[in-house]
Amino acid sequence: MSEQQEEKRAVRTQGNTESISPPSPAERSRLTKCFTTGSDNLRKGNFDYAVELFGSCVAGDPASAIYLQGFLEALAKKFSGKKKGGFASLLSAGSRGSLKRLVAGGKTREAIKTGLDVLKKDPFDVACILSLADACGEANYLDTQGLFLRRALDVAPKDISVNKHCASYKERLGEYDQAISCWQRLAGTKSVREEAEREIARLSVEKTRQKLESRGASAKESSDVSPLEQLRQKLTASPADFETAFELADLLEREASVEEAEKVLVDVLAASGNDLKVREHLEDRQIRWAKRRVMLAEKQLQTTDSEDNKE
Repeated sequence: MSEQQEEKRAVRTQGNTESISPPSPAERSRLTKCFTTGSDNLRKGNFDYAVELFGSCVAGDPASAIYLQGFLEALAKKFSGKKKGGFASLLSAGSRGSLKRLVAGGKTREAIKTGLDVLKKDPFDVACILSLADACGEANYLDTQGLFLRRALDVAPKDISVNKHCASYKERLGEYDQAISCWQRLAGTKSVREEAEREIARLSVEKTRQKLESRGASAKESSDVSPLEQLRQKLTASPADFETAFELADLLEREASVEEAEKVLVDVLAASGNDLKVREHLEDRQIRWAKRRVMLAEKQLQTTDSEDNKE
């Protein structure tokens, strides 16, 4: 996770984040009956009532993925074929502001109730969905946080804030490939292109480090041999091991140079007999590296032009 993300999380968690107790046995029984009734009404096509019932379930137990899935399904059916935004979005503007304040203030239960009310009117409200995901994340309800983020991604798959939230969530779970995919969706957006390239490289290294740690390297190896050297030794013993070559290239790109990383991939391509997967991997990286060079050249040109203008 980036330093800025860590700082933001630290600021929120240092506050008095509300602790929500699990439902009591009696409350759990009530919620179960409410969910059953909601499911019956959903099957009958009574979508408005189903939304209200499922919303009550989610508010009563925000950690339940089953309740939230029911709520989101009912919303999807109720608003099927309807356009995003519009008048409902304008009506919800005040509630969105209140929701952000509640999340920032650690009022988790109130925030969730407020957010659910907004979604009942406008299920396409991305800002609201992200705030609900934040509230669940602060309460450590990772399952429901993930469902809200999945919904946000369905509504706005190329949205910068949505993909940043999803990347942070996936990194928190240690799912680095999916976190990288979120940043790759943003790599073509000029305003965040540089940040996306930087995060892709960082997450690739974290992914490699995690793999090395999970292999249970001995304490002696950990203290005496660097991760780079471990991968070099492994690749020397098995030159066609492209998975190891990919990991080594990740580390070299981050800690040495693109040229060294490219050489590793070119060598393993030859050793693998021009394997299709290796060739595609190399080509993808070469395209990314070329884009980065163009971006750096553009920045350099802008700097030069700025200096010339000053003169």
